[in-house]
Amino acid sequence: MKKSGIYKISFEDKSFYIGSTGNLKAREKLHLSALKRDKHHNKILQYMFDRYGKFEFEILEYVPAKQLLIKEQEYIDKLNPEINLSPFA
Repeated sequence: MKKSGIYKISFEDKSFYIGSTGNLKAREKLHLSALKRDKHHNKILQYMFDRYGKFEFEILEYVPAKQLLIKEQEYIDKLNPEINLSPFA
């Protein structure tokens, strides 16, 4: 069953990325696959994965798909993630 929501990817040094998706399980797999192939579009996230070799994928909140961007922006504004390339969802 697909669950949509807001997630956090964090590393040993406590740096993190905030994202949202309509399918949390699939998104985690996509991130990991791209990172393992050294092909992730976010070069900071790629660098952190290369440095630490692993990450923690944490679901922050389950959110209906139509509210994802609004909620993601709230988390970005509140938590100020270091790894997001843009301050906007």
